Amino acid sequence: MDAVLRALLVLVGSAALLLTTACGTSTFDPATPEGKRAIIEATNRHLAAKNCSNAIATIKDLYHSASTDNEVRMIMASAYACGANVNFFKLLGDLQLNAAYLGGQTFWAVMAKLFPATNAADDKTVESALLATDALMAALKPGAVILPSQYINPTSFNPGATVYTDRIEDSNIYLLFVSLAAIGAMENRFAAPDPTLGYMKTTDLPWTLPDSAGMKTDGCAFASELLNFADSLGGVISSAKGALKESFSSMSAVQQLLYQTCEAGCSVPNPAGPCNLGCTACPTALRDRSKCAGTLTDEASCSAAALVNSINASWEPIVP
Repeated sequence: MDAVLRALLVLVGSAALLLTTACGTSTFDPATPEGKRAIIEATNRHLAAKNCSNAIATIKDLYHSASTDNEVRMIMASAYACGANVNFFKLLGDLQLNAAYLGGQTFWAVMAKLFPATNAADDKTVESALLATDALMAALKPGAVILPSQYINPTSFNPGATVYTDRIEDSNIYLLFVSLAAIGAMENRFAAPDPTLGYMKTTDLPWTLPDSAGMKTDGCAFASELLNFADSLGGVISSAKGALKESFSSMSAVQQLLYQTCEAGCSVPNPAGPCNLGCTACPTALRDRSKCAGTLTDEASCSAAALVNSINASWEPIVP
């Protein structure tokens, strides 16, 4: 079986077997094996019923406890992805239908089309996608040797890794879809794409300078999702087959442009500002959305601004 489909079946298959009408937070003890299993099963029932908020509420205490593990992290990611409106099998079909627009400057319009979001106070699409990313980046390979500088949230119960090869394969496959959801949702929130104009942005993404307002938070989060998408794509392409492989492969040009722009952003003077910092590669730290200092001398912030400027300059509408 195609490794991508296998991974997605593992992620959603157990939930699809169960339905529930229960609600509320978990009352089981996550410190006991029986309580932990009961919490996982209850969460899967909520996910099968597409009750995202109850799924999150049921498993979050277990996720934030010493009893967490990769199974819990993947289910936590599923719960947050549910809140981000990520429907994996529908998305696979949507990507194949839009394959002709995924290889170049219309890529950004396609993401805006597939992942709507608003600025309404109760719209948590962006936040859910970012939290799903956190959980997936913490699904580490057993025994992985991770440098201290490459850890994310190292003192938490769910430390993550900025280097994708330190994470399990299923988390990287899942992260590809979640990062696309985050990118599209943030485009909708901050660039106001117009569906009547082929999802062309009506305003620029705002983080055009390393010290732009919001660079330390939203700007860094957007840039980190761009790189998480690029990192995950390579592994997914190697695992996929047939038409699915063609759809993912069509995004390779965007992947390479992101890497090149990220590196140039902090190694040479560019429209984002005086960021000639002598970088020799795209900053690994930028995969961590908390690592932008928001200054003209910060590598991650300079690269993030360069990525944003590149998208603002290249975004083109979908023209059937």
